[in-house]
Amino acid sequence: MSEDSASIPEQPPQSGPADFSSDSQNQQQQGQLQQQQQQFFSVPGMPEKPNSNLKSPNTDFFSDYRPPSHSYDEILDPDLNLRQHWNSFANEVTRLGRPELDRRVNQIRKIVHQNGIAYSAYGDPSLREKHLQLDPLPHLMLEAEWDFIQRALTQRANLFNRMLSDIFGPQKLLKQNIIPAEVLFQHPQYQLPYHGLPEPGGQHLHFYAAEIVRSPDGRWHVKSDRTDFPGGSAFALENRIATSRAFPSIFRRSNVQRIAPYFIALRDNLKRLAQHINPEPHIAILSAGAGRNGYFEDSMLARYLGFTLVETRDLVVRQQKLMLKTLDGLMPVDVVFRRYQSNPLDPLEIGGTVPGIPGILQAIRSGNVVVANSPGSGLVESPVFATFLPKICESLLGEKLAIESVNSWWGGNAKSLAIMLDRIDEIQLMPAFRVRSGFGQLADKASVDQLALKQLNTEIMTRAKRIELLRTSPSHWVGFEKFPHSSKAYWEDGKTKPGYISIRTFATATDNSWSMLPGGLVRISETPCEIPDNPFSDGRASDAWIISDQPVRPTSLLKGTSDSIQLVRGREFLPSRIAESLFWLGRYLDRADYTSRLLRAVGTRLTGESNPADMLELPSLLRTLIKSGQLNPGFENLTDDDQVKKLEETLPRHALNSSRLNSIHFQIDQIVSLAGQIRDRLSSDAWRMVQDMSATMDDACPSQCEVSDLLDIIDSLIVGLAAYSGFLNDSMTRTKAHKFVNMGNQLEHALQIVSYVKTCVRGISRDATSILDTMLEISDSSLTYRSRYYTNVQLPAVLDLLLLDPANPRSLIYQLKRLVTNLEQVAQTEGDSKELILAREIAESIQTMDVFQFSDLAQSSQKNDLFKLFESIEQKLPKLATLISNRHFVHTGNFVQIVEDNL
Repeated sequence: MSEDSASIPEQPPQSGPADFSSDSQNQQQQGQLQQQQQQFFSVPGMPEKPNSNLKSPNTDFFSDYRPPSHSYDEILDPDLNLRQHWNSFANEVTRLGRPELDRRVNQIRKIVHQNGIAYSAYGDPSLREKHLQLDPLPHLMLEAEWDFIQRALTQRANLFNRMLSDIFGPQKLLKQNIIPAEVLFQHPQYQLPYHGLPEPGGQHLHFYAAEIVRSPDGRWHVKSDRTDFPGGSAFALENRIATSRAFPSIFRRSNVQRIAPYFIALRDNLKRLAQHINPEPHIAILSAGAGRNGYFEDSMLARYLGFTLVETRDLVVRQQKLMLKTLDGLMPVDVVFRRYQSNPLDPLEIGGTVPGIPGILQAIRSGNVVVANSPGSGLVESPVFATFLPKICESLLGEKLAIESVNSWWGGNAKSLAIMLDRIDEIQLMPAFRVRSGFGQLADKASVDQLALKQLNTEIMTRAKRIELLRTSPSHWVGFEKFPHSSKAYWEDGKTKPGYISIRTFATATDNSWSMLPGGLVRISETPCEIPDNPFSDGRASDAWIISDQPVRPTSLLKGTSDSIQLVRGREFLPSRIAESLFWLGRYLDRADYTSRLLRAVGTRLTGESNPADMLELPSLLRTLIKSGQLNPGFENLTDDDQVKKLEETLPRHALNSSRLNSIHFQIDQIVSLAGQIRDRLSSDAWRMVQDMSATMDDACPSQCEVSDLLDIIDSLIVGLAAYSGFLNDSMTRTKAHKFVNMGNQLEHALQIVSYVKTCVRGISRDATSILDTMLEISDSSLTYRSRYYTNVQLPAVLDLLLLDPANPRSLIYQLKRLVTNLEQVAQTEGDSKELILAREIAESIQTMDVFQFSDLAQSSQKNDLFKLFESIEQKLPKLATLISNRHFVHTGNFVQIVEDNL
């Protein structure tokens, strides 16, 4: 029993509806609470009834705030006066005024949007509506009250750690029948390979989170526990950054406890776990990956803590050691900060088809790597254990729970089942066994009806259906008592409105106790009794301010020491998966730039004074757009006004259609997706540029967009692409990461130049000045040409500038030579690789070109011989991309267990 859990006080009295000084008073309060609940549940739809005895609060800002009558309100006391610790904040925001508050709310929303704070996959444009709905009004709590919560949850974290040690060890709880055997052995997280795993520092559990709610009597309860891979701390961090930036002076004067010490303790905890392996351990955050919910948090933590963000396919076990696959070979990983479900972690021992890391459990057993939380730790977060937790606490810690769970009943017990059936309308049904999928989303045991799970506790599910679920498989369900959570004001449409809150707070193990994040993620819901699944699609979130009596010293994750430091330059852990994302990011950046310039050239000609049907350059532009997927065939030649009108209607719709393969909108979405996959390696400024381009495309309405509107969008896009490419080039250190972005850009640029020049030459004649002008325009080389040749536009000079001029960064030979140089610098073999040989071959074939002979052929009938060179290069460049991919990038399939489960 730890020192922190030995003397936990009772919950402190609240300035709410009741005092808790005696058992008789507790019984009286329970009766009052039951009466409140009966009144509450008797109202169809559970509407909020305004209190007829409302008094005006003593501060102007909350003058229009009307809390629900059936809940404990965090801001107003039972007499509807402002609670004392809210006075200072209320006075400050009153001085600001509502218009100024609205302005700062917009500032917060801008920060949220720019930083891409979302419970969704980075780069998935369809999930952008899941950006955090951050409320500007923080939740305030006194330090004395928080101290109790901190000590009580420390006890709870110790308890779960002891439970895990027992369940995967001697199993005394099972032998004493404190935990029924049925509960343990049918739990999908209970796996024999988890028995006997090492416990570094005596910890099976290294991180813990709890969702706490306050009942109408003013007491705090734990609604749910998180012991697998507790999520949400990065969102709490972003909440704090955004809110403190919007209210800097108020924040400083409020003596708010800082949250940086928690993240310092988290980092130190992970370093401490592997001291027996490496004094300076290599720590990796194992993510379910881009494309999965929660990826924002994984990348945020990786950037903030300075850890390597990895996925399962980045890791491999060799000689019972966990290794990271990088471009420089295998690098050892000492600690894994797991944000990935346990069961699919090692398909070699657990089975399944979800991507995993074969052999990692044996590496853990051998002591060569530490995984936090330990595999299997998610078992005890299931709702079924809440029923048995008081007895478990007395058995393992010899003391009572300091903070109780919400009253619950397990259907596997006959008496509890009877209570659940009798109170079916007053309880919240939940699956007894919580399991998360390998990619982080909530799932549950296969035996539970998935459709019923989605409809659970909603108006769709009838009373009869709920009873049927319980009677059919009672042991698979737990019932939780419903009561209205405490209420708090949130800001919407220029006024305060009441919402119901829960607080998710976080703890990390230390040398001999636990360190907690002061406050946490406050989630606000319009539903009185239920916590939203996430605050991004089902509700709002706000910051939590723990108010101290004394000024609080600022704390930073960065700290200086007097110890000597060894200088490091150029060191880079670049997983091959990241290299592939960087390579394709470079390709799509150039592809989008080229497409944008084509669209602008066509749009400018459609909106000009001349008749499009008379423009010699337009057919080649339209053929190129058709080839690149911006248009359907049929627009190659414009013969009448009807075709021109049809093109004007079709071009914006096709270009801005995100579901159209390779449209400009599709290409920008790919850039967003690829940038999301390397989010932990991008600065905030670089990510904001991506967000701005994405917003530009999302704000466009294809069905209502005209060619002139498309031109405005494209102009903005060209500037954004140039700024983003330039920023990447200027800000990235000259490591292999930078080279792979450039190689993708150079290869794509070469491919686009060859394709476009070939298309233009196909329709060129002796008098083709307009076509040559367009070639210069698309290649962004018009100014360079005119500075050399003035207005004398001729094909040999144009071809020399676009294909052969090594000083023109937009030329083909410039791109190919840079590509050869980068391939030489990332080479992993002593001799010349296949891709390097091919790149040199392509460059040499261009260098031998005679532009005057080339021009004569282009303007004659002997064009077939001319096109052979272009076609050869067009075939070789994709082959070069394939060779680069095969050499440097990882292509592995799923692993499966080779032994049947029943053997």
